Amino acid sequence: EPVKGETISLDELIRYLKGLGIAVFSLPERLEIVDGWPLTPKNAIDKRRLRAYITAKAVEEGAIRKEFGNDYLKRDKFSVDDVIQGKVKIDFAQTPT
Repeated sequence: EPVKGETISLDELIRYLKGLGIAVFSLPERLEIVDGWPLTPKNAIDKRRLRAYITAKAVEEGAIRKEFGNDYLKRDKFSVDDVIQGKVKIDFAQTPT
């Protein structure tokens, strides 16, 4: 169970998910702790902006090539440069109600 103010490591999360019987191919490769979620005007998690944030971060870390990131974000009408240069506002300070 999540406890406010405590964090979990990727290894702990993977052990927990394996204990639930989650298939190995479904386990996360990384864990990003954030204070909130980017939300749409209808108070739903903004998956487009979340994908853009994660993709741009992966490009900056060298985990994927920029061309792959841009191709992935094409359906959302974003580019990696849009996110890195701050042209796309991604606010993680919100939580859905």
